[in-house]
Amino acid sequence: NTSSHLPPSGKAKSASTPDPTPLNSFAHLTPSDGTSALASLMRTYTLALNAYHKYDLHAALKLYASLPPHLLNSSYVQKQIGKCHFELSNYAAAKLHLEA
Repeated sequence: NTSSHLPPSGKAKSASTPDPTPLNSFAHLTPSDGTSALASLMRTYTLALNAYHKYDLHAALKLYASLPPHLLNSSYVQKQIGKCHFELSNYAAAKLHLEA
C-alpha cells in the first residue's frame, strides 16, 4: 500500500515543490525568547571566523575574548584561538589553547 507513504494531502510531494514554510516563520519570536542573545552569540562567532579568514587575527582574538566564559572555554573556541595565535607565530600561546 503506497498511501502510507503519502503526506496527509494524499498527493506525493515532487522534488521541485518548495517548502511552504516562509523564511520569516520565526518572526514571531521576541527577545524574551532568548533569540536576541543567541543571535548576538552567533553574530560574534561569525564575525570572528570571518576575521580569521581575512587574516585579521587580532580582531578575531578580540571577538573570541568577548564571548561569555562558558563559551570562551569551549573546545571549539579554544581551538580557534589557538589557530589565531599559531598564525601570529605566538607558538607558546597556540600550544596552550590547542591543548586545552
